[in-house]
Amino acid sequence: MSVYSGSTLEADISSAKMDLRHSFKCVTQSRPIRFLIGPNNESYFVHPALISKHTSALNARIDGITGPPTKVRIVLSDLEEDTWVNFLEYIYLGYYTPVEHTIIKEIYSDHEDDLDSEAEVTPPTTVDETEPVPESWLEPVLDPGFGFGSKSKKKGRKTTHAAWDMLDSVPLPVDPAPAKLSKPEGSKQGKTWAAFQARHFEVVVPSLPLSARANRSHLEDYTCVFLGHAKLFVLATSWGVEHLPELALRGLHETLVNFTLYHERTVDIARLLEYCYNGTWVEQDGHSRLQDLVMDFVACNITKLIDNDGFQDVLRADNSAGVALMKKLVKHLI
Repeated sequence: MSVYSGSTLEADISSAKMDLRHSFKCVTQSRPIRFLIGPNNESYFVHPALISKHTSALNARIDGITGPPTKVRIVLSDLEEDTWVNFLEYIYLGYYTPVEHTIIKEIYSDHEDDLDSEAEVTPPTTVDETEPVPESWLEPVLDPGFGFGSKSKKKGRKTTHAAWDMLDSVPLPVDPAPAKLSKPEGSKQGKTWAAFQARHFEVVVPSLPLSARANRSHLEDYTCVFLGHAKLFVLATSWGVEHLPELALRGLHETLVNFTLYHERTVDIARLLEYCYNGTWVEQDGHSRLQDLVMDFVACNITKLIDNDGFQDVLRADNSAGVALMKKLVKHLI
């Protein structure tokens, strides 16, 4: 940790304020241009000066278009809106808000009439959420339109977004955390999980700390939460957005560490793993930090995941997931 004298710290703060003032001036003096995002071409207006500051890849796309700013249209039809909004949050605010989880509609339908109820209820009791959660590394797909996404090969259950007031008005059944495997203190498996929990990501952006919400029930589907972090990592790495990849990895790691792996939720990890390994995008050096993080989590929780059909499908597919898993198991657990 660096030690600052009073004068040095004041000088650094003063310099940072000047840089911020200059950046703010440049951004507000640039006329916003229009981006059309997703299959529905939803409109977003963004200052090009802010784009150029964070990503030369997307900025090159803007520079290649001629005409008055009011007429410029950048179409990113393959980019998911949630990922785009997280990117905008980061370049404007220095942090992003994780995508919300969903609630399984069919299972929860008995309470559907109560969702708008304003009756006060007792909050669910706290459960032990320290159980390891599987992580999966997805290889993002970069298309000519700078769109990132992955279409699931299988249709899952129909879901509906869970609003926070839903959880406040109607309590979900709170499940006891799955029984933990008995691991002798100092065992290799126990040490592996402890090492995973202790992983550190160097985040040097002026961001608010991510708050990784822990799941409280097997009815809470975290697929969108996991994929939100993973897809943002892919976009940030592909577009060369400095510091955002580390922030996204940290968000995914914290979510996995706090995730209770109910039997019904192993499918969430399988979908994350599918995204990581069934894509075609890798980092420039051929190494995938996202895949590495997710596969470490999977190796720590292999006994809970092995019977999931979706997980088995990923291992059978034409990708490197099976080999990567074997290497992790040999290294960490044998």
